[in-house]
Amino acid sequence: MVSVNKFSLYIGIPLLLVIYLAYVLGSFFFYDDQGRLEAIETHFNNVAERQDINAIILGGSNSLFSLSADMLSEQTPMRFYNASIVNEGFSSQNYFKFIEDLFTSKQAEKVKLVFYSPIHIVRSDEQMNEAKTRKKDILGKEDFPGLLPEKTFARFLIDQLKSLTKQERFYGNVTSQGDFIFKGFNCEYEPGRESEFKAPSTDAVLSRINERQNFVQTKFPNARLVIVFPLEYDADPSIRNHYFNRVSSKLKDESIEFIIQESTQDSSLICDAKHHTNDKGRTFRTNDLINQLLENLETSKAPPQRIRQ
Repeated sequence: MVSVNKFSLYIGIPLLLVIYLAYVLGSFFFYDDQGRLEAIETHFNNVAERQDINAIILGGSNSLFSLSADMLSEQTPMRFYNASIVNEGFSSQNYFKFIEDLFTSKQAEKVKLVFYSPIHIVRSDEQMNEAKTRKKDILGKEDFPGLLPEKTFARFLIDQLKSLTKQERFYGNVTSQGDFIFKGFNCEYEPGRESEFKAPSTDAVLSRINERQNFVQTKFPNARLVIVFPLEYDADPSIRNHYFNRVSSKLKDESIEFIIQESTQDSSLICDAKHHTNDKGRTFRTNDLINQLLENLETSKAPPQRIRQ
């Protein structure tokens, strides 16, 4: 009879290693981008047919979920397009390349206003460093399989079960103006399950903003750039508000135009994450931006200012 120890040594452990290796390789070669490629292809088809775009929204999922180019176009003199994509392409290099290819030089010259809403300016240095540990392409796939898979096996099983009950996350549905389509998307938010707000250092924020500022000035030479601090759910906004007060003064000194959309304590406006609003929240956040835009649109060379709700 084979002892338990020998079975574990010669069969059990090698079998587990083979299963683990198969899962890591399977996760890499059968990567699910959750509709990211479909959304990108839709953006290219949309913009190729448009010659009237003179204002754009840039950013990651916060502006994809929470700002509406359709509303902005209907209620302002500008013709907006929402060129936000999930995770902001997983790196600034990926995203800048996407925007560079999305708009021709002729289209880019027509753009007069850019709202750029990067989540990075409300994320701590530690959180951003963690996000940079893995090199990914614009769909979120790593260049080569690592020893650690993108998802744990437990998370993989949970996601499979959710997909059977139509609770998966699919980001591929966007409108002809680039706005996210909420229909069929599971917007269930649980307040308290996400970490509390941690303020980034002022130097880090300036570095992140300057990187985006330099890109926009090069790609869209005739555009007015407004950095938008995204609205998020925050049950206790005291730390966040202190950060806003600190960073506001520095941005004014640097002549950077910006809008701060402060946090909300109303979880009914939130979708699946604290920086993702649902359809109702998108209307709320976009209306606030429209109000500020209409107040300041005529003074394109006005001095930078903090615009409050």
